Amino acid sequence: MSHQVANRRRIKHCMTISAAAATMLFASTSMANKEEETQEAGRALLDETNEPNPKLKSFTITFNPITALTLKLGPNLEYLPTRHHAIVLNPFIWGLPPIFGALGMEAGYHHYSGNAGADGFYIGPSIIVYTGCILGYCGNSIEFALDIGGQHIFDNGFTIGGGLRLFTTSGRKPASAENKRTVVPWPLFTIGYSM
Repeated sequence: MSHQVANRRRIKHCMTISAAAATMLFASTSMANKEEETQEAGRALLDETNEPNPKLKSFTITFNPITALTLKLGPNLEYLPTRHHAIVLNPFIWGLPPIFGALGMEAGYHHYSGNAGADGFYIGPSIIVYTGCILGYCGNSIEFALDIGGQHIFDNGFTIGGGLRLFTTSGRKPASAENKRTVVPWPLFTIGYSM
């Protein structure tokens, strides 16, 4: 009788040890799998951080219909050498020669909050240089501007934006009058394409 009790105890003891070993093996396998998943997620995160954003569109061309109504015609060209930082160029003709007209170039900078290119909220200064005749007054002029606004790039590249420009005007008058600079607000509205 005591021999059977001892055997039962041994069997129970072996079963307990086997169950504990199986539990430990399962737990260690599960922990190894979790650790491997964590390492893979970390590698993927590092790869995404080190690689450039595949959706980045570094060149944008837009037109401003509001400005076109005043006969200032020309494309807005934006190039982003790095994310968030855009170099802005706008060659333009203003007016219709020979009655009146001016040729000019605007150069500036926009800082964008978005990651897709010329996308998100932006702010930046510009310098505008032009020469010619407008409303009977001829000469050369240098103006300054500050743009504040937002622009969105859709997945297909279509780009639309809006904002406000504050720019100086030299207030050119006949030679006998004073030249005074004033700050003028101007609405911005852009439609175009980014690539």
